[in-house]
Amino acid sequence: MKAVLVLPEANRQGNLLWMPPYLYPTYDLDEGINRLKENGYFVEVIEDGFGLAFHCEHTFDEVKFNFEVTFPWINITAYQKEEEIDFQTAIFDYCLIVLPISRLSISSSIISETVCLFPAGEFQVEQINIQTLDGKDFLSKNTKTLRDHVTNITEVSPEVFANLPLLVFTKKLSFESYGKLTQQEDSHLIKECANYADRMMDLLRYYNGDYHLPEALPAKPGVWSDRYSAMLCYFPGQKFGNVQAREVELKAFSKGIGMDATITDQLGFRLLLGNEYNELQNIAKHALKLHSAIQESDNETMKFAHIMVLFDYIGDPFSFGRFQDLKEKFIPCLTTDKAKYEELTERFKELTGGEGKHNPGLRTKIVHMGKSIEELIPIHAEREKLFKELHNHIYALIRHIIYSPAKTWTEYDIERKALRKLIFSV
Repeated sequence: MKAVLVLPEANRQGNLLWMPPYLYPTYDLDEGINRLKENGYFVEVIEDGFGLAFHCEHTFDEVKFNFEVTFPWINITAYQKEEEIDFQTAIFDYCLIVLPISRLSISSSIISETVCLFPAGEFQVEQINIQTLDGKDFLSKNTKTLRDHVTNITEVSPEVFANLPLLVFTKKLSFESYGKLTQQEDSHLIKECANYADRMMDLLRYYNGDYHLPEALPAKPGVWSDRYSAMLCYFPGQKFGNVQAREVELKAFSKGIGMDATITDQLGFRLLLGNEYNELQNIAKHALKLHSAIQESDNETMKFAHIMVLFDYIGDPFSFGRFQDLKEKFIPCLTTDKAKYEELTERFKELTGGEGKHNPGLRTKIVHMGKSIEELIPIHAEREKLFKELHNHIYALIRHIIYSPAKTWTEYDIERKALRKLIFSV
């Protein structure tokens, strides 16, 4: 959500202002207010729901920093003086995007600077005035706009947003610009927003999924009824919400139980869901996208090939190299024990090139000789064991990148070389 922050003056309190109603869970807001009070702020909620009033002795930069850290889900534009406030550029040129997530069970919210994920019922979507573009009740069949008529055909209802977990984020899109979109542009907008929200889902799949059960994955952002993609756009300046639903080509697994996401309180969510990224974080984000593609693949041969591509990428994201050289770079991130290092070296040889033409490894047989993994490993339990092994390695390697203090790939490569040197110095 968007808000403006203005510093207190001699005869006036400071304010954090937004357009009511406040839709996010109030317990996060209350917790943030208490943290500010502990840091020497006097804070109270403005009666009409427009925001917070506060008084403090801090500088402008300190106030801005404290509010941004305390309320990470609020995108704040800060002003030193009240007369400088421009609500149009700070709030009215933006909307809230709300996407339902099918096949996902989650008990606690994940809050970040960019995308937030809420359990079903926690984001107060019932307070949004949802209408057709010509101002009629959303469920009205008498709308005269083609865009709303197409949405009505899908039979989407407000209950879709009330009964499913929701991804929420702010997008620069004014009410006037939204009203001029065509039906085709609506579909592009849904895809664009779903792709943006996938940064949250990539992390959720990483922490809670694996490589051998694609049926235990959630649907793509916005997908419901295993056929349509739905999205709610809310414009706070107009207090107006509009739902789009289209038959968009986004894959959803229609069998199985979906995902029960139990791991949500991870530092990785905060590190990779900020507004700014360094080079290494961007590499981690792309690795997570490749990781998600592997999880969602229901062809085991292609799944294995994609895993090998991800190993290549983690070895060196900027150039193509021989796997026997690349594995020396990332194996030190998997173990600090010399004997285990040698064991992993031999294991990766079996999985990749093998002993050459006379005794090729698994990757060579699949990628270069056209074999399927089912031919080479016909017993399902053994293939499942292999994918668990590969998943454990990839999980550990991506985790090592996410939590590294390095900011560039060069710094990170130096860190890996130091680990390898340490192994062989013992």
